Amino acid sequence: MRRILSIWFPNFAIERFRIGRNRARRFLPDTETGTSEEPLVLVEHGVRGTRICAVNSKAQIAGAFRGQMLNDARAACPLIQVIQAAPEADADALDRLAGWALRYSPMTAPDLSGEESWEKDYGLLIDTTGCDHLFGGEETITETIENDCADLGLTVHAGIGDTVGAAWA
Repeated sequence: MRRILSIWFPNFAIERFRIGRNRARRFLPDTETGTSEEPLVLVEHGVRGTRICAVNSKAQIAGAFRGQMLNDARAACPLIQVIQAAPEADADALDRLAGWALRYSPMTAPDLSGEESWEKDYGLLIDTTGCDHLFGGEETITETIENDCADLGLTVHAGIGDTVGAAWA
């Protein structure tokens, strides 16, 4: 029986940005990279205006949310830091993450859904059929992947099932 592990990264875009910024911080003074204490949103400009694609926890506490128009978020939090989203870089990072996940199974794939960048969900699908026993079972392989992703600085939610739909649930 086929078993699929679905890994969802609810904050992938903002965490990918933060990880890249932290790497850059080694070479730049703090004044050029900002601080992690600021409310931060990633935005994309569209026909109907500028929409928020991702928010950090400080921005979320201030009332900003994914899909919100930037003007509305600025009304609630005027000091919000705004950065242009990079959906292509997010997709490339997800592809690299799928390659990284080959350590758990020879069958991995990025799971990218959503039409607009502000509604995109980022995830991985890993076929663990015949592989999970190498890690001590389904529960252990899932826990190992969650811990390894946390070590990379990524928040994850995982599910496993006989089909992709069952794993998503």
